[in-house]
Amino acid sequence: ERPGSPSGAQQMECFILDLSAGGAMIQVDEELEEGDWLFLMDIRIIPKEPPFALTCRVQRVIQRGEKKAYGCQFSEMEEREQDRLIKGILYLQRKELQARRNRE
Repeated sequence: ERPGSPSGAQQMECFILDLSAGGAMIQVDEELEEGDWLFLMDIRIIPKEPPFALTCRVQRVIQRGEKKAYGCQFSEMEEREQDRLIKGILYLQRKELQARRNRE
């Protein structure tokens, strides 16, 4: 537990493997379980746009080699924030498509 954290909360780095309007697939060094609640902070998608801070719940645990990935569902997201997230996802998809075209 760190100073300023809610009782029992701990901070950890996470890597987002996949992102959708309804949730994320993440990887962390800590062990998580189905039903665990997470608060994902400082998620930057579009440069110069404010970062996201999203609450989610672990819905499934997936073994990926020696590591585990966690499928999380977002909870209580405001419509405005969900619209902003979708805009960010479309931005990332556009960038990926442009990169593919440039390699061909």
